[in-house]
Amino acid sequence: MDVYKALAHSERREILTMLSCGNLKSSEIKKHMNFSDSAISTNIKILVNTKLVNRRKNKRFRIYSINLVEIKKIIKFLDRLL
Repeated sequence: MDVYKALAHSERREILTMLSCGNLKSSEIKKHMNFSDSAISTNIKILVNTKLVNRRKNKRFRIYSINLVEIKKIIKFLDRLL
């Protein structure tokens, strides 16, 4: 999926907003959202596949964080449009 299509979805933007405050486990993301587990999992997978979010395993948990390198590329591109 295209990065910009990934950003177009409100649930994915909400996940990114949550991650902007720090790293979160998938259970922490699910706790704060009013969507089904499968919808959240699908949206997280899209964010990871488009490299907007990093995923790492820590023993029993998956921890997610914003990929600042990719976010900065998007900001740089949008800045050129102004």
